[in-house]
Amino acid sequence: MSVPTDPGAERKDARAPASAPGTSGEAHAAIQPAVAGAPAAKADGYLGVVFAGGESRRMGQDKALLPWPMASVASGSSGSSGDSTSLMERAARTLDGLCGWVEVARGPRGAASEAGRPVILDVVEGAGPLAGLLAALERAGGLGAKGVIALACDMPLVGKAELEPLLRQVEMRAPGEGGMGSPEIKASDAAMWMVDDREQPLCAVYRLSCLPAARAAFGAGKRRLVAIFDPAATGGHAPVLERLSPDEKTSARLVNLNTMSDYDRLRNEVLRGTR
Repeated sequence: MSVPTDPGAERKDARAPASAPGTSGEAHAAIQPAVAGAPAAKADGYLGVVFAGGESRRMGQDKALLPWPMASVASGSSGSSGDSTSLMERAARTLDGLCGWVEVARGPRGAASEAGRPVILDVVEGAGPLAGLLAALERAGGLGAKGVIALACDMPLVGKAELEPLLRQVEMRAPGEGGMGSPEIKASDAAMWMVDDREQPLCAVYRLSCLPAARAAFGAGKRRLVAIFDPAATGGHAPVLERLSPDEKTSARLVNLNTMSDYDRLRNEVLRGTR
């Protein structure tokens, strides 16, 4: 996808978030997302967002740009291949199969040419992952999307099979859809996996109904993504979060890479076909 030479023109179309109650105009400006190379708006679907703006301190380099075997990208499974793509693009291709739009949240790194895809720019350095989610939700609202499917670039084994249960959880099921006489099941506002009693907020789905809470929590100075589910941080109302417990196979695919030893070990396992 080509990147426009005048990213400022795209920024004029990006929707600025409204200030949360009790927040200042400065906080309002700080969270305005800027988008480079954005596609035309669509009527429905989800915005897939690859989160690739972390500092990668323990990795020692920008992990989003590390190469990953193409075989696992194309098939969602292991296998040897002489070709590779970046961890960032691997995650984007996973989201391609689920989402109407796929963009990359690069935080302060934010080079559109580097990602090769539309980039959601985080204009506040060191503001934490909540600033990235807020910008992504604002972007989703501007596109007319239902919400955001979030995927960290450093979870290279996650495929559609791990994301689809989350997506189903936040979608409303009509009466009788689950079988004859089955009741309507109310959807959650968000869904994420729990691994070893730890939430995975960057392998998650957030409906647009999470946006007011994200604005309020960020305006209150919160930085962690899960703060949007804390009524004390959002002014009393919090979205409904469904935490899913994975089976053993799914849990093994929800691994993330924090160090070069993590990366080398998992990449070698994929190339050998043992993962």
